[in-house]
Amino acid sequence: MKFCQYIFAALILLLYSCGGGTSVPSSTSGTTTTSTTTAATITLTATPSTVTVNGTSSISATVLDTLGANVPDGTTVAFTLAGSNGTLSSASDTTSSGVASVSFTGTAAGSETVTATSGTATNTATITIQSPAVGTIEFTSATPSAIGIIGSGKTLTSNIIFTIKDNQGNAMPDGTSVSFVMSGPSGGQLPDDGGEYIGTRDATPTTAAASISGGAGQVTIELNSGNVPGPVLITATVTVGAVTLTTASTPISIGGGTPTDSALTLAAATHNLEGLSFVNIQTEISVFLADRFGNVDILEGTSVSFETESGAIVRSAAVDSTGAASVTFRTQNPIPRNVAPIGTAPCSGAPTSVANAIVGFPTEWEVCLQAYVLAAYGISTTTHPRDGWATITARTLGEESFDDTNANGSLDAGEFIAATHDTLHEAFLDINDNETHDDGTGTDPFEKYSDKDFDGVYDGANGSWDSDKEIFEHIPLIISGGPTYIATNPAASATFNVAPGGSQTFTLLVGDRNLNYLVGGSTISISASKGTLTGTSSFTFPTTFTTGPYEASFTLTDSDPATTQAEPVTVNIDVTWKGLTTTLLISGNMDTP
Repeated sequence: MKFCQYIFAALILLLYSCGGGTSVPSSTSGTTTTSTTTAATITLTATPSTVTVNGTSSISATVLDTLGANVPDGTTVAFTLAGSNGTLSSASDTTSSGVASVSFTGTAAGSETVTATSGTATNTATITIQSPAVGTIEFTSATPSAIGIIGSGKTLTSNIIFTIKDNQGNAMPDGTSVSFVMSGPSGGQLPDDGGEYIGTRDATPTTAAASISGGAGQVTIELNSGNVPGPVLITATVTVGAVTLTTASTPISIGGGTPTDSALTLAAATHNLEGLSFVNIQTEISVFLADRFGNVDILEGTSVSFETESGAIVRSAAVDSTGAASVTFRTQNPIPRNVAPIGTAPCSGAPTSVANAIVGFPTEWEVCLQAYVLAAYGISTTTHPRDGWATITARTLGEESFDDTNANGSLDAGEFIAATHDTLHEAFLDINDNETHDDGTGTDPFEKYSDKDFDGVYDGANGSWDSDKEIFEHIPLIISGGPTYIATNPAASATFNVAPGGSQTFTLLVGDRNLNYLVGGSTISISASKGTLTGTSSFTFPTTFTTGPYEASFTLTDSDPATTQAEPVTVNIDVTWKGLTTTLLISGNMDTP
């Protein structure tokens, strides 16, 4: 029995000396074990071996020793990539049951070689990275969404961004090509001829291409303005494999930016203010600008200055994105200046009505109006409607207009006609409303002006097109008072008689001290104690600008022809202004034989 025990112990020693069985660790340190056994082979697999961009593959390295057994747990395996078409989750891993693994993520289409190394053992695996199937293309933004034509002072370029995603909703990879087509106001005009273009300045202004970059699936194309304003649309197309997708941007505005004199417009919310009697009666004065093409997107913030001969007004305002601005005017001293009437007495011709005096005799309408009211109503006055007008002037920097017959956005020979487009060079306050600058000689007032060249002389039209000048416009307001004149023809002082079954026609005139309309909302009411009234029996004054006094006619008719006994009759004309009523009585007789 003892001999057999010796033989068994010797066999065990012989086995260990021959390297059989599992090697004994030479050292331990924490959980990592360093083996004295050398890795002999590595089997490297990629699962799957084909991925799309942003897709992942599991890279597994099976490491065996010289006896074909798994290397001990904790054996280190290093992983590397040959190219730049992907990334690894880690540069190394340790084995467990002979296997070490990392993850690979494809970042660009193509192929990638992964190498695994442990000691002197190494192996490679190839992964194919395919472009993903495109799923969507979307317009993302245009920054800014509105730009200006060349020379407008506005930003001339806009960056247009589209976002392209794959069919899984992930961003398409960098390098994916996108093509663009632009439609714009110049109709394909080359950049050197003043046309807008996308991409680079070349002979194909309406087409371009760019690649996705930045890792977010976005591609950017640049829009550059030309000389012509208008909306621009950019269409983007991406093709990957058999799939083609197209989308368009929202319209991007190319604006003119420079105000033109022919478009400068002034407006008043209320045209007639009772400023001869009340202070701080207000109205809004609005200015509207546009460029030579009629576009309203003038450079936002463009300043417009205001000036008035009467009352007070806000000095300046900046236009908004629609080329409009508004300020407040209020009544106060000074009141409008008395100015010389147009025309000289006597009036040529014979006006038969207020309208006839104003419209039928335009070159001398005020002396004709004075002559008419004296003859028809016995009103003798040295005043006239323009004595109650307050002129407001608005001015800003802009250009003279021209006829852009070929629509290229530039002034060409023959497109500027001085006779119709040449404007006065320096703005002035037109006190007497004759559209001409007056220097104070004779009966003309001195009208202050903006002496742009500081030469002390008012400069009118210069006969040539000006691209950078002060453009201006006037608007008159009526600064009115109460009903100074309420008169009839026949005169109220003359007793009238209406025969049985007969009638009497009257004309009525109502005006303030300058023979202007009363303020809007004032009313006239006519009534009679007997008979029937026809024609105008009531009237409400509007807020619009209407020059001259109000004139109308009415007729009183005997409503009971069978009665032949004369009876007194009274006609009441009530004029209500600012809550105060003034009454004119006309007395007469009805059924006078």
